[in-house]
Amino acid sequence: MREESVLHHDRKRRFEVTYVANYADILAYVRRRTDSHEDAADALAETFATAWRRLDGIPEGGDARLWLFGVARRVLANGRRAESRRSELVERFGRQLAVWAEHTEAGRLRQEGPDHARQAGRAR
Repeated sequence: MREESVLHHDRKRRFEVTYVANYADILAYVRRRTDSHEDAADALAETFATAWRRLDGIPEGGDARLWLFGVARRVLANGRRAESRRSELVERFGRQLAVWAEHTEAGRLRQEGPDHARQAGRAR
């Protein structure tokens, strides 16, 4: 049990050293590439969460910084792809809702008869 505690402490310490040494540079990198402070904070958090999960794979010394920049670049790219997919989905749903609204309105007017349709046309 004692050995596990020491290993955990060593991992935690290694992460802290990596974090403190690289935080400002990674923040500046993601901030320049995002539209808001919130997006930058999200990208930064995801970058360091990945670093924690893959701590054993982070190179030693100055190569850790390069590794973190690579992770940040991929985090930002993933965010852009996700935003693009969301925008496309919103547009597609908007088109589908417009078609649905046209069909619903046309069906309602058919059910109510020609007199109501003329009145509805005049009301617009």
